[in-house]
Amino acid sequence: MPPPPLIGTYPTPRVRLGRRVWCRYRRRWCRITSYTDAPIPWPRCQPTRHPGGSGLYVSGTLERAIRTESAAALKHWFGVSQTCANAWRRWAGVEGHDTTAGTRREVKAAADTAAEVTRGANLSEEACEVRATNAKRLKLIEYARAARWPDGWTAEMDALLGTVPDKVLAKQLGTSRSAVRSRRAKLGIPPA
Repeated sequence: MPPPPLIGTYPTPRVRLGRRVWCRYRRRWCRITSYTDAPIPWPRCQPTRHPGGSGLYVSGTLERAIRTESAAALKHWFGVSQTCANAWRRWAGVEGHDTTAGTRREVKAAADTAAEVTRGANLSEEACEVRATNAKRLKLIEYARAARWPDGWTAEMDALLGTVPDKVLAKQLGTSRSAVRSRRAKLGIPPA
């Protein structure tokens, strides 16, 4: 599996070992202790005058990466754990599936891959029923299988449009509210 592509470029900060730097994530002064051996070598730092472990030095450049890239890209290119990537994203206020451009791109790529696999697949009637039941249970769609009329809309059905709310009429006719709404709009009938 190829590594997740980066959106931006993130040059390694040029800081000497032992140098004192301000870490944006820790909000305190730290000393550079070493460099990682990740695909993008990054300085590690440890807070001064405070006990604790070391971690990556979060400079302005790394903060930009946290706010732009996906968690998978941060893990691969900067060599951090999923826990660390999640903590950074929470700190930056960009946790979730649609908050950074890199994450949106990954989600779209995964959806496109899944769609290619399932597109055009002939599902059995039983599989369709299972999917419809799950969609109804999760309230993904109002009606998974709306009733179909053999001859479409009749004059009697058209006469009922606009006399009662669309939701009520949809229930009476056994179809979806959007079908009633679109038919009423097509005929130029105002809502009840």
